[in-house]
Amino acid sequence: MNGLDLCRKLLEINPRTNVVFLTSYMEYSFNAWDTGACGFLMKPLSKKDVEKQLTRLRFPVEWGGTNE
Repeated sequence: MNGLDLCRKLLEINPRTNVVFLTSYMEYSFNAWDTGACGFLMKPLSKKDVEKQLTRLRFPVEWGGTNE
């Protein structure tokens, strides 16, 4: 099973799952959006990239602990 199929399956099981793709290949981004994923990150990525994506989740997550 590839990542695209896994995303579809996860969303079938629970439509409120936040799926963010991470890849080095821009050409996969078009297919990724068709799966219902809520985000897409390109390698190499930075902490800022991840933080920005986490603020854009379709179903926000409450985080505990510190912001380190």
